[in-house]
Amino acid sequence: GGSGVVPQLGRVLVASAALAAVAWASERALALTLPPRGLGSQLALGLGPVLAGGLAYLAAARALGIAELGELVAALSRRRGARRAR
Repeated sequence: GGSGVVPQLGRVLVASAALAAVAWASERALALTLPPRGLGSQLALGLGPVLAGGLAYLAAARALGIAELGELVAALSRRRGARRAR
């Protein structure tokens, strides 16, 4: 795949579409199955779709070879290594 800005932007748009679709579908599913009231339901409805969408984005980004994902993983690894060195 191309490594220019336009191909990279296309991959990011596809991964973003996956995020949106999964977040929307999970919100709809949770809204239909959870009770309408309660803190637990509100937390699940608020955080569940965000988590599901984020995981979908990461999976799509990895599958599509989005360069920034590798940079993010490297930065997190460096940070984890610096934390262990303390």
